[in-house]
Amino acid sequence: MKKWIPVLLSLCCLLAACGAPDHTPAGSSAPVVTEVKPDATEAAVTQPSAPAPVTVSPLPRSIDLEHLDNCTVPISLQKGDVYLDDDGALQMKATAYTYDRYDLVDIANLKVGDTIVLGQENVTVTSVVEDSNGRLVLNGQFYLCSNEDGTFSQVDDTGILVYYPLGEATIRVSQEFTFADSFDPGAGTVTYYPGDFLTDDVAIPYDFTPANTTLVIENGVAVSMNRIYLP
Repeated sequence: MKKWIPVLLSLCCLLAACGAPDHTPAGSSAPVVTEVKPDATEAAVTQPSAPAPVTVSPLPRSIDLEHLDNCTVPISLQKGDVYLDDDGALQMKATAYTYDRYDLVDIANLKVGDTIVLGQENVTVTSVVEDSNGRLVLNGQFYLCSNEDGTFSQVDDTGILVYYPLGEATIRVSQEFTFADSFDPGAGTVTYYPGDFLTDDVAIPYDFTPANTTLVIENGVAVSMNRIYLP
């Protein structure tokens, strides 16, 4: 009987060792998981900023009301605006006009939110579309059309240039002044002379607008005037 006592004791110790909880530190054998944080430069996605609004202004005017020396200027004229002054010199009192011209690049880059100066007034652009006639339509009501020199100008809904007045000017009329009038397509081109403005015997139609009439000035003197037919 005494022989089995050591054996029983050894068996009890073995069983006790198998049933005991494992107190091995977790770090000694468990795999270590390291959290990888995204790089700050990768996490922050830079959003492109919208272009800042700009103001588009016309190109410098070619007509200066204070220096009408050598130029061709659109004018309007009323009956009685051509007269003899106190010294017997023939004078013409006319209203001079101009129209705006815009750089091609400025118009190509025009966008909603920009401002464009039209007829000396600032207009905020709310829409930009191209119509079936190839004109650029701003805000559904302002039309821009290209000129022969590549610039753009404002036109009305029929395609006629939009003019605005610079002011009145009184210009001496040359004795050799001629007025070539194509106002009436049925009559062809009729030529008038200075004295024809001073008599009622010659029925000159007084429908002179900047869209149909231009005055040619040389050395500060009016030498000729032209009026075209507009449908």
